[in-house]
Amino acid sequence: MDQVQLFFSQLDIKKAGMIGVGLAAFYYFLFFNDGQRIEAQIRMTQSEIATKSAQLDKVKKAVADQKKFEAEISQISNYMKEFLQFFPASVDSNEVMTGISKAAENFKITIIDIKPGKESNEFPEYPETVVEFQVEGDFHQIMKFLASMTTVKRALDFSVLKFKSVKTDDDPRVQLEGKVVVYSHNASRGSG
Repeated sequence: MDQVQLFFSQLDIKKAGMIGVGLAAFYYFLFFNDGQRIEAQIRMTQSEIATKSAQLDKVKKAVADQKKFEAEISQISNYMKEFLQFFPASVDSNEVMTGISKAAENFKITIIDIKPGKESNEFPEYPETVVEFQVEGDFHQIMKFLASMTTVKRALDFSVLKFKSVKTDDDPRVQLEGKVVVYSHNASRGSG
């Protein structure tokens, strides 16, 4: 320690200035940071952020696409359930006749005749159940009966409807003769 003090005490201004310039040059070349390294780090970090942001955008788009796909699948599934409700796998003529009988009973109309009818096979892909019926009641009862039949969640076709006025001692009556076709799907047939 004494040698260092002795060295510094013998320094003149010229030697001290040279040592200072040498130390400054040494510091400048080894330790001085004019911001280039920081700017390079900033550029590299910005590049990484841009890359990660692009990846994040891809992931967000994939998640949005997945949600959209799941929503569409759910909607299609609901449509298929509704379709299967309107087109059951099979329909029995007794089931259709029971439905007609209940509707007639609800609106207090008289069933004159009800029986299975002949299938037309107009749409071979969809098996038909045909029921022919003849009912009688006042005009409003008949209209309510028909309206209730149209709300049945089945693929129905009222192919023949004949109205006939019937004279009675009481109120005027209407006879309705009709043929209803109920369609179903046959999964075992497949398509085409």
